[in-house]
Amino acid sequence: MTGQVAPTAWSILAPPGWRRMRAGELRQGDPLGEFVRAAREAGRADLVLQARSLVAELRSQASASALVELYLPATAEAAELAPASLTLSRYRTEEGVQPRAAAVRMAKSRPVEEVDDAGALQFRFRAESSRGADQGVHGSHLLCVLPRPGSADGLLATFTALHDGSGADALLALGEVMLSSFTWRS
Repeated sequence: MTGQVAPTAWSILAPPGWRRMRAGELRQGDPLGEFVRAAREAGRADLVLQARSLVAELRSQASASALVELYLPATAEAAELAPASLTLSRYRTEEGVQPRAAAVRMAKSRPVEEVDDAGALQFRFRAESSRGADQGVHGSHLLCVLPRPGSADGLLATFTALHDGSGADALLALGEVMLSSFTWRS
């Protein structure tokens, strides 16, 4: 079923040049293989390194969570403009745990912002990672807890922006726009 995506109970907008993938595609192959080949042929070692770092980060997330789907830049232009990804993983809390309490637990002492975008309650927080820092690739993450209305489950969205260590505010703004478009389908 490569290339086909099963219907989901939510919708989210992605920028032009981005591709939506099911989690199984990440586990079965190299989702950026064609991009890496094109970047290598173009002599863009920086893009090859970013792509490999991004895939390593995504596989790490997939093995540590209930990853459902991800969004990646699928063209060289999109990847150069936004070396980033968005993953969606399922979570489930114990009955009676309020969404804010679940978000605070997931944030692990980071400040949590409550946002009501597009009618979908969200709790956002940020994190940094040093995976790949020894090669000059840093990761900034915008995480968003998306509780499913009337349920003890929901989604944890992680927007990961790769950068050279000088910060990723512009890329994280793209993540905020994507997350602001999130809606649950009934």
